[in-house]
Amino acid sequence: MSKWLLSLSIVGLAGAMGVTWVKPMVARTEEAARSQAATLSRVTRELSTLQQELASSREALAKVDVDRSQQSLLEQQLTDLSSKLSGTQAQLQQQTLELANVEQRQTTWMGKTLGERFADMNRNIESRWNDVSQTLNATARIAATNKDSFDHLRLSVDKAENNTRDINQMWRDLMGPTVQISDDSTVGSGVLLRSVELDPGNFRTHLLTAWHVVRDIIQDPADHSELVQVYVYDTEGNRRREWASLVGYDANLDSALLVMESNSPFENGAKLPGRQQLDGLAVFSTIYAVGCPLGNDPIPTFGEIADTHHEVEGNRYWMINAPTYIGNSGGGIFASSSHELLGIFSKIYTHGNLRPTVIPHMGLVTPLSSVYDWLEATGNGHVIPE
Repeated sequence: MSKWLLSLSIVGLAGAMGVTWVKPMVARTEEAARSQAATLSRVTRELSTLQQELASSREALAKVDVDRSQQSLLEQQLTDLSSKLSGTQAQLQQQTLELANVEQRQTTWMGKTLGERFADMNRNIESRWNDVSQTLNATARIAATNKDSFDHLRLSVDKAENNTRDINQMWRDLMGPTVQISDDSTVGSGVLLRSVELDPGNFRTHLLTAWHVVRDIIQDPADHSELVQVYVYDTEGNRRREWASLVGYDANLDSALLVMESNSPFENGAKLPGRQQLDGLAVFSTIYAVGCPLGNDPIPTFGEIADTHHEVEGNRYWMINAPTYIGNSGGGIFASSSHELLGIFSKIYTHGNLRPTVIPHMGLVTPLSSVYDWLEATGNGHVIPE
């Protein structure tokens, strides 16, 4: 091996043997460990190569006849190479020691410290779970202790309520006066008033409904000979078809008055209140809404008056929260206690333009006091009770 080749090998070895310091950050311990392991492997390989080169150099020194100056230079180079090898071995030992320290710190942080944190977390969770468990157990004991009392109270309330409610009378007052008004294109509701005997065997019965229900059925409102189909219901749930003619209407009020002539009175007619009773109504007054939604037989829903001064296009309505739907239009709104007719259902709120969504608990009602004013103004005040 020439001296230049040997020199380049020594310089290359010195340049390649850097010291890799362990990064102090715990988050990079694994990367440091991998780097140290790679360095250790590389240095080991270089040490083996140098040892081989040293042996070759010694053989070359013995075989090659050189002068004293060249031999001295070569021996000096060999001495320097041996010194570098000793330094490399020292660095290798230091790297091994630091790698062991890194592994020990990693084991301590990941094992002991993290384990203690998990142990504290588990103790906190267990303590909270015990508190919740004790609360639930106490609640269960209270519920079990009072279950019989609750059941007895519920049965007592149900019994008292049933005793104060005459279901048959409620049907006659609320469901009986409700009729369905329909044809092939539309369906709505109406409210029968009490039949009046004109002479023996001749009865007249008026009914109130929403104007837009009738408007969608008749061709000419001025032609009073055009008849509107009306279905009347009995207590057995049977219905029969009758025919009514238009007496008058008010488009702004969305109210219409129809009349039927018959040989016998209709069994059920709505009870009409006086103006004084109507003036006493307010928000939270409880009501029943009865109609024929979607063409069904009369259906009652319960709720309250939510607003008594709701304006739409300059007209005053009530708002109710009793669930209603399409087909309730023209149906009655009744007082929950007296069962008197309080108003005629007119509109239902919708949300959206492209695909409007019906809001069942936001219905608008034409108050009966407004209907009374209209009837008196059109010469039909005789249907209003004195």
